[in-house]
Amino acid sequence: MKTAPVLILSVLLVLGGCATAPQIGQGLPGASADAGPAFDRRIKAKFPVGSAEAEVLSQLTRDGFKISPCADPKGQGCAFQHFAIWTRAASNCKRDWQVLWESQDGRVTRIEGRYYTDCS
Repeated sequence: MKTAPVLILSVLLVLGGCATAPQIGQGLPGASADAGPAFDRRIKAKFPVGSAEAEVLSQLTRDGFKISPCADPKGQGCAFQHFAIWTRAASNCKRDWQVLWESQDGRVTRIEGRYYTDCS
């Protein structure tokens, strides 16, 4: 039966495209006030200062983050050299996982993880 493998592959592709959080952002505390600091700690543990920037880019890209060269969401100048964001919008809630970092000579010199929710 050739249709079964095609059907299974189709279901896996659809489900894989419907992730509710990036891998590094899964399992955070339910309250946004607790989730933000927990995500920041997780990012700093995964990519401590001194980490290779290429590894940060590789991991975040693999996890589905969109990478930008500058974090300037309000047009006030770059707060960080690099910005990565993973957004999940569902029904009336939008959730953002953000990773912001500075680098020099290919090494991370400062990094932060931020988590935001907006449910209206």
